[in-house]
Amino acid sequence: MEATQKSTILVVDDTDVNIAILLGILSSEYRVMAAMDGPCALEAALEKLPDLILLDIMMPGMDGYEVCQRLKADERTRGIPVIFCTALGEEEDESKGLELGAVDYIVKPVKPAIVKARVRTHLELKHKSAQLEELIRLDCLTRIPNRRGFNETMSNEWWRAARDQTSRYGGEEFAVVAPNTDLNGALLIAETIRRNVELLGIEHAQSEAAEHVTISLGVAALVPQPHDPLQQLIDLADKRLYLAKSRGRNRAVGEEPAA
Repeated sequence: MEATQKSTILVVDDTDVNIAILLGILSSEYRVMAAMDGPCALEAALEKLPDLILLDIMMPGMDGYEVCQRLKADERTRGIPVIFCTALGEEEDESKGLELGAVDYIVKPVKPAIVKARVRTHLELKHKSAQLEELIRLDCLTRIPNRRGFNETMSNEWWRAARDQTSRYGGEEFAVVAPNTDLNGALLIAETIRRNVELLGIEHAQSEAAEHVTISLGVAALVPQPHDPLQQLIDLADKRLYLAKSRGRNRAVGEEPAA
């Protein structure tokens, strides 16, 4: 997919006219949303995770510098490219913006061709960076996300579940992360996976459980509180995986070991 197609851009400016100008320049190629102050911009960035943010500096209350600083301090929004789009044209203004983590700086009044070119460039760079990150997170043999990919996915889903007060489950070795899934639903998923692997009938003469490949699954689900550690869910799934193996393998276990 081209970096310029279906990308979402957040425009942050406290003036309707400026927002309208940028919408006119960009809306034919991108999904564009707007925020008119710093707090709304931060909320929109967290909720929608846009591909790029065009950010004014001079806004009442929280200015653009502070918005950028907060975006870059939060791991959930740190990777979103920020382009300052402002009337402040002094060298020290631009230098400060770039030092805070912005990727570019456009001085108003904006020129449509310049805005389009710079937005396109930084979206393409972000797209290529995302492709590289994806390669880093994948196991080269199975093309399944590796431990790094698992950790990032679990961290994101743990934060989301703590916010929304919903559950999910994880495991060890290979892991399945199922948002908004309680224990019964997780056990159903686990049993479906177990049965499908068994039905493949892949020969495994060295197995102590069967003559073909089977899997054991430890299943856990929690509704986390904001300060609960993610590791408790992983540890719980790990204990249940050990229990599944100790009971003869080729099974899914979702209950606590007997005392």
